[in-house]
Amino acid sequence: VANQTRIYMNKFPHVKEEHMAKAGVMMRKNALANPNAALKLPQISEEMMLNMNWLSTPFRLLDSCPTSDAACAMVLQNETLADSVERPKAWIQAVSTIADGVNYVDRDWSDPIALKKAAKTAYDLAGITDPLEQIDVMEIYDAFTSQHMLWYDGLLLCEQGRSSDLIDSGATSMKGKMPVNPSGGVLSNNSIGASAMIRQAEIAEQIMGLSGDRQVQGAEIGLAHGWGGAIQFHTVMIMSKEKDIRESLKKNAAKKK
Repeated sequence: VANQTRIYMNKFPHVKEEHMAKAGVMMRKNALANPNAALKLPQISEEMMLNMNWLSTPFRLLDSCPTSDAACAMVLQNETLADSVERPKAWIQAVSTIADGVNYVDRDWSDPIALKKAAKTAYDLAGITDPLEQIDVMEIYDAFTSQHMLWYDGLLLCEQGRSSDLIDSGATSMKGKMPVNPSGGVLSNNSIGASAMIRQAEIAEQIMGLSGDRQVQGAEIGLAHGWGGAIQFHTVMIMSKEKDIRESLKKNAAKKK
């Protein structure tokens, strides 16, 4: 992943270690509101991030996720059963899993082509045409700080290579137009084997309004992202508060005018 990040930074020289530090600080601050986060650092700062010991350039110690111990379970029901029960629900509108090859000589390790395909497929199924504007909250699998840039590109939130603009603008912070990882993400809790499902569970709780101090107010549509391999395995799931996502899309359009 360090090599992958260096390739990305060489391709897009405006992406700096400072952007990774900003992403890392944002995640650790989000984690303070999550009772299930394993890594909580109240005194975290960008200066602290940038002065940590090297892991493997361009990564320093806090550019990587911790090793955590946790489990996750979700209850899935079909539409008929779900309609018969009076309880908060998050309706799954689209799921896409894509894997691409890695054993070819001209592979660009900084270009998450499988994630782009998974995201585009899920967006098309759900009727989403502008994810940054139409989605209220995301949980991404960010095992490393640089993956905020890589996965923002892959999730089609920006033009290729302009992911650092989202970090600089605060668009993905808790006060931004689309908060990413209110939970603190994998950078704050990495229970390998459960980490991807936890992203889905976090979004389900956001949609149901059950996220406590990390709740994104008015969350109607959310996206959960899972990742595996070097860069080649990705799953994107989209959930909504309303059974008919078009109703949630209408609400979002009115809310953001």
